[in-house]
Amino acid sequence: MVYVYIIKALYGLLISAMLFYNKLKTDLIKNGFKLNSYDPCIASKMVKTNQLTISWHVDDLKVIHKDSKSVDAFL
Repeated sequence: MVYVYIIKALYGLLISAMLFYNKLKTDLIKNGFKLNSYDPCIASKMVKTNQLTISWHVDDLKVIHKDSKSVDAFL
């Protein structure tokens, strides 16, 4: 039997999804986004008088804004 200690998260494991969520949440809040109180996987902020919304599931992100240049600037 071999036991291994992994220093970083391994893709596909539950802990890796949680670490990704915590990192993304922290980075979005630092950039002025507010998390949705009903769904913790949706964040938004006002950009050029319109709402920029980000939703995600595991590691897939969807960015929505009226102006495509604002989406490009976010990316």
